[in-house]
Amino acid sequence: TDDPAMLAGAARVHLRNKFLRAKVAVSGANFAIAETGTLVVVESEGNGRMCLTLPDTLISVVGIEKVVHTVEDLEVFLQLLPRSSTGERMNPYTSLWTGVTPGDGPQHFHLILLDNGRTNAPADQVGRAALHCIRCSACLNVCPVYERTGGHAYGSVYPGPIGAVLTPQLTGMHGHHDVNSTLPYASS
Repeated sequence: TDDPAMLAGAARVHLRNKFLRAKVAVSGANFAIAETGTLVVVESEGNGRMCLTLPDTLISVVGIEKVVHTVEDLEVFLQLLPRSSTGERMNPYTSLWTGVTPGDGPQHFHLILLDNGRTNAPADQVGRAALHCIRCSACLNVCPVYERTGGHAYGSVYPGPIGAVLTPQLTGMHGHHDVNSTLPYASS
């Protein structure tokens, strides 16, 4: 079938079974709070919560630019992210978790803080502003070029205009396809 509702339903049944049987989950996080060690996942569909709560072991991979100092610092981001991304006042699913609770949720937790060139990016006086991006997709939503081509068409794991700016900083200006040097000019 090509009916979106039927396709989504079939995917949900198939994936839910996998989620229920998984022993290990790998997630990202939108933010990490240094003061408390709390990780924050903001999502629209609720699948992330299954990843965060059902498996015995959780591994979270988080870019170092996602670390905020305190819970109070998180407040502005939780208001900014849904409004910029989907126009909502509040996100439907926001999960915060800190450590392991015996008998509830994952019993083993591993955090991987990812640098991947991020500590070098601040040396670029102009480009370092890209590290402030919270991946809200607002730039993707308004750009007619990326609306048609999709963000991943240019070989970056970060879609859209922010990927065009951030990727060359993280991987170098001369990528294996030499497309990185032209990426920033693809967005209007």
